[in-house]
Amino acid sequence: MVTRRYGIPGMLAAAMGLLTIGIAVRSIPAVFTLYIGTLLLSIAIAFGNVLLPGLVKQSFSKKLA
Repeated sequence: MVTRRYGIPGMLAAAMGLLTIGIAVRSIPAVFTLYIGTLLLSIAIAFGNVLLPGLVKQSFSKKLA
């Protein structure tokens, strides 16, 4: 639903931004930020794992093995 509005490349860019924020939050020396950063990283990785194969198939549809 969100991907239809922003497109696959836009959502992947947002996931990479969330990944960067998650890494930055995890680098703060506190236990709470470790958990929050891990949650953000998990969400970003989940979006990337779902969207990246679709982008590859969309971009390279003639070259699939």
